[in-house]
Amino acid sequence: MIRTPLRPLARILDARAKGETPDAIEKENIRQRHDEIQIKSRQRAEGRLLVLGVFFLCA
Repeated sequence: MIRTPLRPLARILDARAKGETPDAIEKENIRQRHDEIQIKSRQRAEGRLLVLGVFFLCA
């Protein structure tokens, strides 16, 4: 797994130059990462339910 930094330096410097807070960038990155994890977990669970349903029908 390739990890991306929570606070990429280029975005931080741009935000500081514009007068924005860099903490907002970090919060957005964390939110995006959690959304991706949630989507992967949901897909895995749906796959398990599908396999379980197929086995139930076969039995």
